[in-house]
Amino acid sequence: MRSVSTKPPLRKRYLLVACFAVVVTVGLTPAFQTWACRLALNQATAKQGLTWSVGTASIGLFPIAVELEEVAVAHAEGTDLHSNRVAIRLSGTGGLGWHFERMIVDGLEGIIIAPEHTTPSPSPPAHEPTSLLLHAASVSNVDVEIRSNQAALAVEWEHLSLEELQWDGTRLNGSVHVP
Repeated sequence: MRSVSTKPPLRKRYLLVACFAVVVTVGLTPAFQTWACRLALNQATAKQGLTWSVGTASIGLFPIAVELEEVAVAHAEGTDLHSNRVAIRLSGTGGLGWHFERMIVDGLEGIIIAPEHTTPSPSPPAHEPTSLLLHAASVSNVDVEIRSNQAALAVEWEHLSLEELQWDGTRLNGSVHVP
C-alpha cells in the first residue's frame, strides 16, 4: 500500500520561495519604491487636488525611513512647490499619534496660492485628534512666495531647526532655532 503524505510537494514550496524572492527583489528596487511613493502621495491627497512628482525614492524598513529627491507638488489653483530632498525617519506610531525621529527638508522653493474662498469644513469627527511628536527637524534653503487676492509674502531663510515639536490636536509646543 502506498502512504499518503500530508506534506505539500517540494515543487510548491520552491515555487512559493521563488515568488517571495521575486516580490522582495522587485520591492527593493529604486524604480518600484519611487512609483509606490508617488502613488501613495497622490492617493492620500487626491481630495485636496494635489498632484505629486517624485524623482527618486528610497524606503527603509528598520528603522522606517523615507528619503525623496526632486519632489514637486502642484495644485490646480496655482500652488507649485519643489524640494531638492526630503528625508523622514519614523520612530513609531502608537494609538492616535505619530512619532518622528527626524525630518529634513532641503531646497524648498515655489509659490503657494491661497484659495479665493473657503468653504466651511465639515464637522470634526467624534474621535480624539491625531497627535504628533517630532524630535528634530531641519528646513533649509527656503524661498517661497505666498500669494492671495489681498497680499503677497516672500519667505526666505537659509536654515531653520525645530526640536521636540509636539502637536496634541489643539496646541503646538516646541523650540525653533534660527541662526
